[in-house]
Amino acid sequence: MVILIVIILLSFVLCAGLTFAMMPVFARYLTAQPNERSGHRVPTPQGGGAAVVIVTVLCVWIGIVASDYNVNGLRLHILACSAVFLAIVGALDDKWDVPPLVRFIGQVAAVAVVLMWGVDGSNILEAYMPYQVVFLVTILAGTWFINLVNFMDGVDLIVVGEMVPLTACIGLLGWFGFLGSLESLVAVALCGSLLGFALFNWPRAKLFLGDVGSLPIGLIVAWLLYETAAQGYWAVAILLPLYFCADATVTACRRLVNREQLWKAHRTHYYQRAADSGLSALRISSTVFALNLVLCALAIATVFWPTPVVQVAAVVGGGGLVGICMRSFSKRM
Repeated sequence: MVILIVIILLSFVLCAGLTFAMMPVFARYLTAQPNERSGHRVPTPQGGGAAVVIVTVLCVWIGIVASDYNVNGLRLHILACSAVFLAIVGALDDKWDVPPLVRFIGQVAAVAVVLMWGVDGSNILEAYMPYQVVFLVTILAGTWFINLVNFMDGVDLIVVGEMVPLTACIGLLGWFGFLGSLESLVAVALCGSLLGFALFNWPRAKLFLGDVGSLPIGLIVAWLLYETAAQGYWAVAILLPLYFCADATVTACRRLVNREQLWKAHRTHYYQRAADSGLSALRISSTVFALNLVLCALAIATVFWPTPVVQVAAVVGGGGLVGICMRSFSKRM
């Protein structure tokens, strides 16, 4: 399993180097202007996610070639092509503001393609519902996850603080043989790439991820969580993304009740409330990172002690911690 360490280090170095090399391009063509949703007050280059996606895909292929892993090449190609497709959609949106309906159709198409040809395992819901219903529900869930990652990318380092522990945990579970080789490689490659990007996203950020990064990262992580759940580790799949899912979903439900348009810019997420009350981006992202380390520990506990009592207790306990975090962010208003 030395290859996993090599890949995470290689992806870190390559992403940092590629991002540095592409900075003039980002600054010239993909500058994010301050708006109602943004947390920055001056124009800032965006598009760093392009380097993250390129390096992640490249390092996964390197890992497969350099190791004796027996992986399903079709799954990798489908996932990679779908991620690149969403990166292109995101890049166009970063530059020209793609209409929400077009973005949505592209996201649904990418998720559907991955579900049809890019997964290896049956959905655990198929024991309770017809396949067609499960397929539709899973497409909607995957599309929502892609969007919530995009919605939550509103403070420096917050995506890094969420996704680095998540992907590191999946890579660690793969190290111990609980998850497949492809899942492990994808997780550590994305983890290292995000760490390389973090050098430029550290507050005050010199570079933002952009939709070119948040959309494909959402797809890749949704795929990782789906495969994790399909292999029986449903508690892990719930715990690892729990903060992002809770903040985004509760906020969306509240806005729907208030008859607000979900695609319109706003600053009512819990982490945004904390930022508007004066909490620094580094403090917010550090809190999310620390919370996710605890969620990872709970997730790992459910794998090593896979009893219903431990799994339910871990999910309930993790939900309580996420609720406390969101409440502390909200109370700062």
